[in-house]
Amino acid sequence: MRKILGEPSRADVTFVLEESKVIHAHRCILLARCRSLEERVRQQGSKSEERDKLKWGIMHPNHLICHLPQFSQKAFLALMEYLYTD
Repeated sequence: MRKILGEPSRADVTFVLEESKVIHAHRCILLARCRSLEERVRQQGSKSEERDKLKWGIMHPNHLICHLPQFSQKAFLALMEYLYTD
């Protein structure tokens, strides 16, 4: 599971964090492991534009972007690693 964390090609959500740093993730993992974070994506996420998909190499047609500038990349990545790998 650690291999797919941050892998943009099959990600369906991208979190934009402090200083425009990004982490690519999968909503099905968030739904299974952290309902509140998945709910936040559903409420605050916006559909990505083609230029964003090209920039990150995203292939998912329903890709969402969720802006969370209050989180540091290091802390958020630690949370995501826990969600993906337990």
